[in-house]
Amino acid sequence: MPGSAGPAAAPAATPDAVPGSDPLAVVMCVYTADRLAGIRAAAAAVAGQLAYGDELVVVVDHNDELLRLLTAELTRATVVASTGEPGLSTARNTGAGRSTAPVVVFLDDDAVPRPGWLAAWRRVFADPSVMMAGGAVQPDWASASAAGSAAGGPPRWFPEEFGWVVGCDYRGIAPSEAAIRNPIGANMAIRRSALDRVGPFTTRLGRLGAVPAGCEETELGIRVGRVYGPGAVVRTGGPAVDHRVPAPRATAGYFLSRCRHEGRSKAILAAAAGRAASLSTERRYVLRTLPAGVLRHTAALTRGDLAGPARAAMILAGLTATAWGYLTARRGAPDVPVAVAEVELAGTAGRPLAAPPAPASVLVRLRGVPVGRVLLDDPAVPLERVVGRALGPALRPHLERAAVVVPPGAGPATLLAAARACPPGTPPASSGPLVTVVLCTLGTEPRLRQAVAAVLAQSHAELDAVVVDNAPDSGGTARLLSGVDDPRLRILPEPRRGLSWARNTGLAAARGAVVAFTDDDALPDTHWVAELLRAFDDAPQIGCVTGLVTPARLRTRWERYFEEHGGFDKGYVARAWSVGELPEAVARTASAGERGPLFPYAGGNYGSGNNMAFRTEVLRDAGGFDPALGAGSPARGGEDLDAFRAVLVAGHVIRYAPSALVRHFHRASGPALRRQLYGYGTGFTAVVAKQLADPRTAWRVARGTPRALRVVADPRSPKYAGRSRGFPATLGAAELLGYLAGPWLLLRGRWRARRAP
Repeated sequence: MPGSAGPAAAPAATPDAVPGSDPLAVVMCVYTADRLAGIRAAAAAVAGQLAYGDELVVVVDHNDELLRLLTAELTRATVVASTGEPGLSTARNTGAGRSTAPVVVFLDDDAVPRPGWLAAWRRVFADPSVMMAGGAVQPDWASASAAGSAAGGPPRWFPEEFGWVVGCDYRGIAPSEAAIRNPIGANMAIRRSALDRVGPFTTRLGRLGAVPAGCEETELGIRVGRVYGPGAVVRTGGPAVDHRVPAPRATAGYFLSRCRHEGRSKAILAAAAGRAASLSTERRYVLRTLPAGVLRHTAALTRGDLAGPARAAMILAGLTATAWGYLTARRGAPDVPVAVAEVELAGTAGRPLAAPPAPASVLVRLRGVPVGRVLLDDPAVPLERVVGRALGPALRPHLERAAVVVPPGAGPATLLAAARACPPGTPPASSGPLVTVVLCTLGTEPRLRQAVAAVLAQSHAELDAVVVDNAPDSGGTARLLSGVDDPRLRILPEPRRGLSWARNTGLAAARGAVVAFTDDDALPDTHWVAELLRAFDDAPQIGCVTGLVTPARLRTRWERYFEEHGGFDKGYVARAWSVGELPEAVARTASAGERGPLFPYAGGNYGSGNNMAFRTEVLRDAGGFDPALGAGSPARGGEDLDAFRAVLVAGHVIRYAPSALVRHFHRASGPALRRQLYGYGTGFTAVVAKQLADPRTAWRVARGTPRALRVVADPRSPKYAGRSRGFPATLGAAELLGYLAGPWLLLRGRWRARRAP
């Protein structure tokens, strides 16, 4: 649906130059070579208007061939690849980040600026009160003539009230210079200072490839208006573009699809920003503009316009499709995405914390160290207040380590103020022993290349990266890593299927004194390896270090259900485990970790297999990973728990270091999550069964098993404390079934491992 209501306005004439104005950065996002002619026309029109200091940044959204072509062809532009997930919002954020000018102008790749376009934008932002603005967007229907359009115009059934369907101005849009809630994204601009303050485009909204979704500019406009007040966002008729409408968009099918997607986007927006702010303009549009349009187009029949009733009917059909999209999306409210963001407290005194769009899960750091995560679910509540309430007391030990003196009775507000007044922290040392990072893959995870890039981008200098291809005959790993050229990277085949086989291959090839493991769907933080080493430096008795794992995204309810189940997050306090007393050097930096009923023979509270590191010789002496356990074996999991056990019973210490951070992409669908939790169940009881079958440990494990069963069976157990009322019973049932199957699957796994070559 549209952004603002009011009478239509024609584009105004523009001057050629505005002396003394700030430079402009034009960001144009592209994703397909099918629009190459339009991309060239738009880029040429912009290039002809660039003044000294202006920038043109073309962002290519995950299309390597188009990236190479435009890099060679657009010599007056900076052509870059979009970083992160595919989609228009991410691409726009990439472009804004790669530019430096004080004003960022966003232009669609099928919109051609008219003469004087950039000069008009300079005039708009000569007014310091303007933070964000939208220009005129006129439809270019010439290419749609094959779809039944009148010469140079829209199809005869197309109502002008729905110009927003093709990304253009429409009857009912606000007049020039009027305050609006949000602009049309094809031709809009924002001050960089405003973008820095309110945060980037939300990636929960916006077009993804050819999927006609939207509302990302609406959500951004709402945030700008809330921070800077009425009048900060305006519409102007000066900077005008001609927006190409291709033939496929001049069809009734596209019209209805676009309306339905707009309704879905509005539902997500309403959940995030509140219905009052998100739908105020739409109410006026639906109650005034559309009824008047139905009457006018119906009356056109009396003037001999036979298509008038068809336009009236399309207004009703478009409204129905939009309402249907909105209502069906609201029924699926648990799928409203939650943004994932980070905020650093140190050095932020005197200015507001940059809050992401709500709802958001925000990882809070102090001097680079994770302190905790908070949920920002009300956009009207400042992030500072949320952080202070949730994490105020947790800041005290971090402040003490930074030698910041805080009164004993200081409350959350005082602690937060002290944290924000802290100077930025010092990054961990980049020097030290050689570390081998092992990453195992089947070559089917599309994020493999991104994961490998994160490993190779570590701040620690002495790095040895090993990718173990566990399906070498498929060629998938070679395809995904094609073109990755780094002398520190080795790709090794392991045809025996199973994560334990693959990890053992990596362990055997490790050249480093420490070997670290992560997964192909995980992204290690830049200082991950350095923080692991810092934890090992606490004491020579530490044989294993694990780290914090947080979600890389929370777009679906299944990703959030995994977090409710417990996720991989083991907390934000350094802990350590040993079968005896903790060495004094370890106890100075870490508290004793909780010992479960089956300690040390089974326990998931030590850490996770996607973020663990061992002294290489310690893990080799422990026998590595059991091929009867782990993903790819009948038991499906448990190999990491078994390795932790082996390290502990050999007399070493496990140290959990929350400063060693990895971000993980959780399972995004119900079936995938059920399979994962079933595997957690089978892996856990397979590890327990392995110890029950060993005469040296059977009695001690059997003695602790009843207590472990009570933890599983009691609905009041801390294991279930984080689950919402809507947590699907099928997920818990899948894990319970796994518990029952684990011992039998261990037997199958052992039989298969013995038969392996």
